Amino acid sequence: MASERLLITREVWGNDEPVTYPVYLVKEGGAIEWSPFDHIITGFVYTPGFEYRISVIVEPFDATGVFDDAPSETYTLRAIDSRLEKRSEGLPAGTVCE
Repeated sequence: MASERLLITREVWGNDEPVTYPVYLVKEGGAIEWSPFDHIITGFVYTPGFEYRISVIVEPFDATGVFDDAPSETYTLRAIDSRLEKRSEGLPAGTVCE
């Protein structure tokens, strides 16, 4: 997980106007490029300016009757494998260290 987050703007259920908010940037598996990760990770406390290597438990979530864009999976922190104070390299434009 990158040391900065990416600001995205999109329509969010329950809002009349698009909303801008930060999402995590991650490299899953052997990925070379950072990609947006727009989910909550239960049990994880993010600190800007630190790059993390974490492992998570992914479980299916039945979103039937919740709302149209509800996630189909939940994410729970299993372990923080490393936490380094540094600026991540190769971040896309639009990142913020908040």
